[in-house]
Order: sequence, then C-alpha cells, then structure tokens
Amino acid sequence: MAPTPKIDWSHVLLPTLAPAGDAYAQQQTLHRVKLGMIAAVAVSYVVDTLTLAAFSACGVISAWIPLLFLACGLTESAIAYYYVRGPQYRAWTDRYMTLPRMAVSCLIQLVFIVIAPPVALYFISLLFIIFGFGCLRLKVREAATLWVLVAVALAVVVLSGVDILQLPHATPAQRAIGLVAGMLTLGRSILIGLFSSHLRSVLGSRYKEAASSLAVSEADRTRTSIALHEDLGQDLAGIAMTLSAYAARLRQRSPAEAVDLDEATAQLRGAVEKARVLAFPTLKQRRDGRPQRDQNH
Repeated sequence: MAPTPKIDWSHVLLPTLAPAGDAYAQQQTLHRVKLGMIAAVAVSYVVDTLTLAAFSACGVISAWIPLLFLACGLTESAIAYYYVRGPQYRAWTDRYMTLPRMAVSCLIQLVFIVIAPPVALYFISLLFIIFGFGCLRLKVREAATLWVLVAVALAVVVLSGVDILQLPHATPAQRAIGLVAGMLTLGRSILIGLFSSHLRSVLGSRYKEAASSLAVSEADRTRTSIALHEDLGQDLAGIAMTLSAYAARLRQRSPAEAVDLDEATAQLRGAVEKARVLAFPTLKQRRDGRPQRDQNH
C-alpha cells in the first residue's frame, strides 16, 4: 500500500512572499498579509470572548462583559479593515497601523481589568500576546513608550485597589476554564514564534539569493573586464608592431627621423604591459575576495 503523502500546511498558516522582481505580485502578497493579520486579530478576539463566556457561565462575571468585549474587539478590527481596504491607509506612515492598533488593544484590556477584576489576570496575559505580536513591526522607541504607558496605567489600577492577579479557581469548572485559557494563550504565543521564524527563514533565503546573484554578476563583470583588457592589449600590441615595422623601414632611409617613432613605439609597448598588469591582478584580487592593499602599509 502506497504511503500517504504529507501535507504541508505552513503556506496556509504563514505567508509566502512573491518572487523577487515581480512588483505586482509582491504588492498583492503584502496586501494579503495585512488582511490576514486583521483576520487573525479578529479571530483572537472571538476566542477570548468564548473564554469570557465560559467564565460568565460559571457565574464569575456578568453576561454582558463577553458581549461588550466582542463588540470592542470586532469594532477595532473593522476600523482597521476599513483603513487597509480604502485609500486612506496610504496616508499612514505605518501601513499596518501597528502602533495605533496596539494602543487601542492595550486600552481595551486595561478597561476590562477595571470592569471585570475577577478575571484580571486573563487580560494581563492578553497584553503579552499584544506586545509579542505587535513588536514584530514596532521600533524600539515606540515599543518602549507604549510599554511605559501601559505600566503606568497598571500601576494606577493597582493603587486604586484592583487586584490584577485574580483568576477564578474555586471550582473544578473554573480551574478547567483557567487551564484552557492558559493553553490558548500559550498556543498564540507559539504562533507568534512560528511567524517570526518564518520571516527570518524568508529573509535568509532572499539574502542567499541576492548574494548568489551578486556573485554571478560580479563573475560576469570580471570575465568581461579581463576579455576587454586582453583585447585592448592585443590591439595595442598590434599597433606597436606596425609602428615598429614602419620605424625599421624608415630607419633604413633616414635614421634620424625614426627616433621619434621608436620612442612612441616604446611608450605604446609600456601601455600594453600596464593594461595586462591592471587586468590580471584584478582577477586574482576578486577571486581571493579581499581588497588589494598598498604594500607600503
């Protein structure tokens, strides 16, 4: 019985960039990546809503909290989708709107820590997801600024008397929901790591392709340079031989007039030697892969 072929699902979960040089295909790929990110965030909000609904079913929080959380999350995703799909997104310096989206998402978690303190620890874990995913595209200064603002907001919440480390665990059902919530958070953290690993792999592959292309181009230029130097040397040598023959005939008739022609022939032969010296050390230098240094240094 023939073995069952393995199916590679990596292209489904992670984006694959278009071939280099195809500008339209690359633009379409980046557009799909942007929409995929928005969809992933929306799905994450839905997953969190289901977790909150489970806590609500156990009587830990009110039933309206999961609905409000879902409304906030989907509204944020819908606004991001509107700007990415429409012409307005071109006016943004960051086309993925990473910083404003992260700020809004952090604000949502902070608000729900205050209005739903019995599950505050769950919203704290979501902050890790937000920073882990968003910092893939943030600059260091932007990430540090947002981190400081979130830290200050959490400090204010703690000083106001809210226990941010709460997670219900009084009953087996509550403990089971907490375990599932933790595993879902861990799973999303793993996906962030896989996404980052995939991007590093793609960048490494593109770097090798570029390096290989540059090496081939450099070799072609070197061969062309050597061929041109050799052709130039042969042409100059032929001219020098013609002048030398003409000088020999002229010397038989008038030796004095042949002196200048002999000097020109000697200078031309010197130029031929210099052209060959320039050609072949250049080839050796490029093959060795290191710059030629001045011997006096």
